[in-house]
Amino acid sequence: MPLHDQQLNTPVMGIGRVSRIHRTYKKEKKRSRSRNRNKAQFLMRYLHVILTMAALFFVGGIVWILYQQVNKKEPTAPTVEETTKALSILTITPKECVALVEKWLTLDNPKAVAELSRLVHLSPEEACEELQQTRLKQGVVKRIKWLGTDQSISIPQEKVLVSYESGHYRVASLMTNSEGKWQVDLESFVAHQSKPWKKIMSPEACQARVRVLLRQDSYYNGAFQDESIWASYAITNSEQSDVIYGYARKNSAAYLALQDILSIKPNIPVILEISRDAEMLPSQYEIKKVIERGWVESKKELSNSYEIQRKAP
Repeated sequence: MPLHDQQLNTPVMGIGRVSRIHRTYKKEKKRSRSRNRNKAQFLMRYLHVILTMAALFFVGGIVWILYQQVNKKEPTAPTVEETTKALSILTITPKECVALVEKWLTLDNPKAVAELSRLVHLSPEEACEELQQTRLKQGVVKRIKWLGTDQSISIPQEKVLVSYESGHYRVASLMTNSEGKWQVDLESFVAHQSKPWKKIMSPEACQARVRVLLRQDSYYNGAFQDESIWASYAITNSEQSDVIYGYARKNSAAYLALQDILSIKPNIPVILEISRDAEMLPSQYEIKKVIERGWVESKKELSNSYEIQRKAP
């Protein structure tokens, strides 16, 4: 083509090229818009799924809460009888304590004694006999007074003081039985021993469970003269002025129990198991076991816990 013709056609060719380029740009723009539209649709679907799941979880939670509320079992309200029984087990007024002891002191038949007495070692017949002997020995009651509640020992108790015109006094310990009925611990009131005190004091060999007052002492003699082996204690009975001497082997369960007891109070009532051989000097006994601090006997022997501690590594 001649040069002048090429120059004339140049703009046309240029426009043609621009037109083609323009058409290519439109296609790319359409593709870009299509991609953006696809991305937007994907995001919308994703958000829709997330919102749907959140709504389902929310509705499910509401339904679960409502289900729990509907099916929740309301606690059964105790009946008046049950409430009264529970309160009677736990509480007793000072006036009721005194009235119970007043009635108990006048009992004179085994059945009534068994009903109102806590018995551990005695039968109803034996208990009735010991109560009557105590009544005859002590004489007329001068005063009955509520002392308070004692929760310092293994069995919580209500304490009532019984004073006699003879000048002596006894403490009645009240507690509930398994049925929630209040009873007086007869064996602690009468200071029951497994053997008569006169027999215990005899020079013959014996073994006995005794309710006594105990304090630290320094008398060492005979079989118990070695102070590095034995600890000495003075023992008295509530109704006898005679003093006997008990010895506990050091580091034994009985010794450890007595050390703890006497660290609280120097002269204290305890239940002991003591024994003596005929070869021992008069009024000397070995303390085998410490059964209880105080005169109310529980089912657990006190020195057993110290035996476990002593054997522990």
